[in-house]
Amino acid sequence: MSLALLTESMLASGKKFSVDTRNLRDLCAKMFILSFKYVDREAVWARVFPEAFVDWPLVKKQAGLNTLGDLLVWIPLLELCAWEGVEPLEARHPPISNMRRAMRSAGIDVGGCTLLCQLLVLHMLQGVPSLQAFQQMTCRCLSRDTTQACAQLLAALSDDPQTPEAHGEALAAVLQGDFLRVQTGALESQRRASEFRREGLSAALRQKSISACTGRPRLRDRATPSEEQKVRLDTAHGTWESYTGFCQLHQFPNVLSENVKAKLYFLASQESWDWRQHAAAVLRHDGEVADKVRRFPVSRPDLGVLHQVRTLPALSVLWKAEGGAAHILFCLPYTRGACWGTTNSWYMWWSSAPPRWSPTST
Repeated sequence: MSLALLTESMLASGKKFSVDTRNLRDLCAKMFILSFKYVDREAVWARVFPEAFVDWPLVKKQAGLNTLGDLLVWIPLLELCAWEGVEPLEARHPPISNMRRAMRSAGIDVGGCTLLCQLLVLHMLQGVPSLQAFQQMTCRCLSRDTTQACAQLLAALSDDPQTPEAHGEALAAVLQGDFLRVQTGALESQRRASEFRREGLSAALRQKSISACTGRPRLRDRATPSEEQKVRLDTAHGTWESYTGFCQLHQFPNVLSENVKAKLYFLASQESWDWRQHAAAVLRHDGEVADKVRRFPVSRPDLGVLHQVRTLPALSVLWKAEGGAAHILFCLPYTRGACWGTTNSWYMWWSSAPPRWSPTST
């Protein structure tokens, strides 16, 4: 089974039972607990996750079924798990020591704790045949036929049965964060890819609905990224193009108003003139933050934030024509330019400087 399907199955099961899916290591342990048989799952859950929520009425309705399905899901998931430092638990929990003795008698004990805990978890999964599960797990680990050894393992486990309470305590112990390690890097990348696919599909469906109501959309509407996509990209890659990423980068103090932050964002988005000398005028009492803003200009700003900037008195520049007529240059909320003009007309200036004009005073 691919990691993409495994990740989607885990996330879907977590949402189905109202489980927090943000921590993938904890999500794996939660999937194990909700799929156990023969033990009190609520007691095991309370030992491992005392403050986490789960929809127990819905879990109890899934009688005889586990959360993820058959061995095609559980074997790849267990291969991503590793256990370390479980040896001290063998003396306190008979099911663990019993599994160790049974593995040694069957000739499949390879040392360490990972295979021991994998077989212990597989043995307690409901809806999964233990003999087939043991065979697949040990064959993958030992790279040889273990059919007879697994039959001997099950026979040895049957000779020394343990109570449900003892099994529950042993499972709760091995699923603690001090012992269980999960390779969450691959799962996390698959989760991000799955989220991007769902967002792309959702955007396509919204665009289809819009086109059905208003006609064919413009090409630039399809190509322009949304503000939410910019914020997610800034958060994931540590950039600062969006207003949210800009504020996260500079870590402005809590006492700084949104108006001042928007003015600094407006300044950093200017490319056609030297705006850095005006940062100190906007942020008068914190030169360190102003210096940091100067070092990180914004090339693709959020136009919605720029349009909210009402006035910037410190940026008004007096311009004087060669013929003697005075003009005022106002830096209005545009990405790459400003508006300038006289009392009779206004012009849009998109170049680095207006032709045949020079600044005389500020």
